[in-house]
Amino acid sequence: MMPEFRNEVLELKEKLEKGTPLYELQSLMGVLYQRKLASVKAKKFYEAIGIDVHVQRDTSEFLTELFEAVTAGLRRTNKSRLIKHLFEIGTCTTVRCLNCNEVSEIPATSLMLGLPVKVNKSLSEGLEAFVSPEILEGDNSYSVSYTHLRAHETRHDLVCRLLLEKKNN
Repeated sequence: MMPEFRNEVLELKEKLEKGTPLYELQSLMGVLYQRKLASVKAKKFYEAIGIDVHVQRDTSEFLTELFEAVTAGLRRTNKSRLIKHLFEIGTCTTVRCLNCNEVSEIPATSLMLGLPVKVNKSLSEGLEAFVSPEILEGDNSYSVSYTHLRAHETRHDLVCRLLLEKKNN
């Protein structure tokens, strides 16, 4: 469990309504933290965020549903930006034309990265593959703005920030 996230959720001062996702998350974290348990029954928590445990989900689907439910609950508190503050990742896709060397950068933010871990031996190799340049050819190529020619290009994804700077609390 991420200590900063757990602490922020446990320290909420607002009265939370029983049965809501945020209340159930706070209860679950409190039990895990106070009793130092490795696992607990989380049925109320899953029901509160609308997850049917009998339906298979991948981790990104679960994380998306969890973040949406928690963010909705946090909107009524002074921690409305907590998920974004702790989990947002900034990326920058850099595209360089191999003909004229024109460079364009496209910044984006996300709450998760889609890393090719299965085809790599480790998480480190997945991260390395994510930031490795990719040659864009044919239908994947871009038009260079001032020449209007389709050009072979390299795309390089860079993780600009893995931890969001503390701002706008």
